[in-house]
Amino acid sequence: MLQKTILVAPLNWGLGHATRCVPIIQQLLAEHFKVVLASDGLAYYFLKMEFPQLPIYQLATLNVLYAEKRSRQNWNMLKQIPKLYQFIKEDKKALEILAEQIQIDGIISDNRPGVFLKGIPCVYVNHQLHVKSGLTTQLSSVLHQQQMRNFNAIWIPDIEGEPSLSGELGHIHRLKNLPPITYVGWLSRLEAKSTSNRYDFCAVISGPEPQRTLFEDLVGDLFLKLPGKKICITGNTAAVSLSSTFEKKAMQNSTELNNILAQSKIVICRSGYTSLMDLLKMQKPALLVPTPGQFEQEYLAKRMQELNWFSVCNQEQFLAHAIVELEAIHENILPVFQDLKLDFSIFKGDFG
Repeated sequence: MLQKTILVAPLNWGLGHATRCVPIIQQLLAEHFKVVLASDGLAYYFLKMEFPQLPIYQLATLNVLYAEKRSRQNWNMLKQIPKLYQFIKEDKKALEILAEQIQIDGIISDNRPGVFLKGIPCVYVNHQLHVKSGLTTQLSSVLHQQQMRNFNAIWIPDIEGEPSLSGELGHIHRLKNLPPITYVGWLSRLEAKSTSNRYDFCAVISGPEPQRTLFEDLVGDLFLKLPGKKICITGNTAAVSLSSTFEKKAMQNSTELNNILAQSKIVICRSGYTSLMDLLKMQKPALLVPTPGQFEQEYLAKRMQELNWFSVCNQEQFLAHAIVELEAIHENILPVFQDLKLDFSIFKGDFG
């Protein structure tokens, strides 16, 4: 049988979309598909580092900036809607050019709405059927659902029942004219390990600028006050400045990050969806700090707090409250990590 080529293309918005594609790529390879990758920015760099043996191509770039103040984020995102649609258009054009160069038999797009081709099976990986965007939530949800209709299937990295991780983000009743939805379980590239603790605190910095740098600076200030051994993973590729009070490392591949987290007692990170899946896989207690104005992260942080899965501290109160929250963290009984249920039959059988 002719080996089919599957294109995997995650969005470059933080690293979460790229990192959660790792187990998808690994299973595709295990089932003897030919895999090609495509993305941009840090996600491109990460995939190239993680899978040096696989071909990888450049797609369009989306430079979304977050407001420094939460109160300005709604207007900030509204101004960037034309940029989002231009990105989709440029992504579609880049894909069409790529399809002229290589054979593509199927596509798995993680939150890149423009990455689909008519006539071949295209899957959209996404946990936001309902897009939280403050005052514009209804508008952003409708616009996103319109884009999903271009695909043949939707994979949601969550469980269908409750208590789910995504809550109302990934579970909406009476959705019309959407392709079939499958809940594939939680996606994480990491593995739980039983090992002794080397670090008392591990901070993992992620997300768009300028909030990524603001968070990194706050963590640096906090680490000056905390006792014990600390390490900060900056989430970018730039050379890191030395610190006499804690270790600091740039972006890590999956094996390196897995080892660091396994040896860490408590994690400090954003409440991004992929970060939560990784924490559940590692069964690590954590202090979540949602990105101000990123309404999805704020919703997820509140949900995790209500479920008593993780502790939460707002960025505005971080230096004042983080130490108290960290001292109160206990070994929470986290839910058992759900096994993946990836089914690639859409790519194996006759399509059309």
